[in-house]
Amino acid sequence: MSAPLANADLRGGGFTGSNLSGANLKGARLDEANLESANLNKTNLSATSLTAVKGLTPQQLETAIMDAATQLPEHLATTRRANTQAK
Repeated sequence: MSAPLANADLRGGGFTGSNLSGANLKGARLDEANLESANLNKTNLSATSLTAVKGLTPQQLETAIMDAATQLPEHLATTRRANTQAK
């Protein structure tokens, strides 16, 4: 059984190297969280603000699920793509 993380307050969390594959982080608060080397494969980041996260790369976003409401950090804004894979 996995923990419910949708809309969770994960501000400042240390997720370096964590396996978040398939996690539902829809609407989660991730301000100042460190996502360096975290596995975001099929992680639902819909309606999530990632503007203040640390360590996020374009490669991580390639396999994550995002929508138009997902907010990316300024340095990754040009990599935006709506990934509408089945949830």
